[in-house]
Amino acid sequence: MASVDDLLEDLEHAIGQGNGARRETTLHRVTGLLLGDIDVLTDEQIDIFDVVLVRLTRAIEARARAELARRLAPIPRAPIELVRTLVHDEIDVARPLLELSQRLTDSDLIGVAISKGAEHMRVIAGRHRLSAPVSDVLATRGDLPVLQTLAANRTARISPRGAAILIEQAFGDGDLRGLLAQRADLPGAQVLRLFDLAHAGAWRNLAPAVPADKQVLLEQALERSTRRLRAIIAGTLDYSDALDTIGAIELGRPIDEADVRGFAQAVRAEETICAIASCARLPLDAVERLFSVPGSQLLLVVARAMNWSFDTLEALLDLQNPDAMRPHLRKQTADRYSDLSRETAEAVMTFLRRDGTVAPPPTARNRMSPGGQPVPPYPQDPARLVRFNRTPNG
Repeated sequence: MASVDDLLEDLEHAIGQGNGARRETTLHRVTGLLLGDIDVLTDEQIDIFDVVLVRLTRAIEARARAELARRLAPIPRAPIELVRTLVHDEIDVARPLLELSQRLTDSDLIGVAISKGAEHMRVIAGRHRLSAPVSDVLATRGDLPVLQTLAANRTARISPRGAAILIEQAFGDGDLRGLLAQRADLPGAQVLRLFDLAHAGAWRNLAPAVPADKQVLLEQALERSTRRLRAIIAGTLDYSDALDTIGAIELGRPIDEADVRGFAQAVRAEETICAIASCARLPLDAVERLFSVPGSQLLLVVARAMNWSFDTLEALLDLQNPDAMRPHLRKQTADRYSDLSRETAEAVMTFLRRDGTVAPPPTARNRMSPGGQPVPPYPQDPARLVRFNRTPNG
């Protein structure tokens, strides 16, 4: 490796007397020496390169600084002061380091979020394994695209405080509500708040088109749907009566599509969930999730795999979210459903079954509750027990 004295001498000449081309040539030489020996350099030697490169970046164009940042971004031992300098540069320079550099601490990222603009925050919001303190700062200071990027980042940790800020900001943005609803790490109370916001949003969208004498009925319908969804999320649905209803039907025949559609149209959430679980061989908690994630496409997949009509799918989507089947959305959904091949949907279901996430139907002998505990298939009378090859004593 060239001596440090030679590097410093070249640097002084490039900065003091050289033109832009000479400075870039020196930059490439110094960077090449650093990266070529980075694995064997001591921390003290890397510190010397740090001083050299920080000084050189002050005298080169943004294009050259951006190239330097790109080369340094994946390097675990990149010179720390150089990295800190470049992340405060314009966004094209800072982006690769903000996305990838392991040298940046939470304090570094928070400093950038506070001192720079929305573009820098948006890149930070998409960073892998973002910590809760950084997420809190982004939630507090970020604009809507920053919040959407943060909500979409499944590896970002979000504290209860950060979640509360995001959810309140979601009041006026359905896309942000949808992204937050898909996260599995939000506190239960915060998820319930999302449904309150969805209720309010549906009221704002629908009320102007409803005659004044019908608005009480609209509010009652929205409240009923919201209450059902809140119960699904909170895990407070009681399946005992629904399982009895499904069991009584199955004494005479299997549960079919007409049952699913009828329960959904009657806004009987528990019976609808149990009926789908029986038909599609999905566990109850998996079917619950079909209804608890606004905008989820899985209902379309399950319906297509079961070869159900669009009328049945429409009833299920209306139970999931009364606002989902407004005229312009209905046409889009119908087109998506028509384009979804049954072969594709069945392949997804096959994968789920092979992956072990699909359970036997809840009408089988090993029926399980959402909490994973066996529950009796129906009240224990002999006629029902015989159907499952069991006796009152066995």
